[in-house]
Amino acid sequence: MTDETVKDIETVIKSLKANHFDPVEFAEDADAAAKMVLGMIPLEATVNFAGSMSVRQIGLVDQLIGRGTKDINSTVPREATIDERRHLVSDILLCSSNAVTLDGKLVNIDGMGNRVAAMIYGPKKVI
Repeated sequence: MTDETVKDIETVIKSLKANHFDPVEFAEDADAAAKMVLGMIPLEATVNFAGSMSVRQIGLVDQLIGRGTKDINSTVPREATIDERRHLVSDILLCSSNAVTLDGKLVNIDGMGNRVAAMIYGPKKVI
């Protein structure tokens, strides 16, 4: 990582904390990120997944299914169904943003609305 990249990461972390995101963690790689997120999810929690390719690519969905997590929906993007509403009532929603700005704002674009709606309103915790 370049010095400029490290500086930008530090700026983003500081900005997210100033915008009341808590906790804010940085992971060096996919394995560290998956381990970090798994540590935030109690075994008994109901978890839903809002189509995040990042969550899938780091292996988190498979690890959650492997440990017996309830209600993890690992489906591929498709037309919204009534089941998408489960995102709103789960204990935890796993999702990713399209971008994070240096001043700590999340940028989200959502074709069906299920991800953004659930991020804003519904689950007890959004990771």
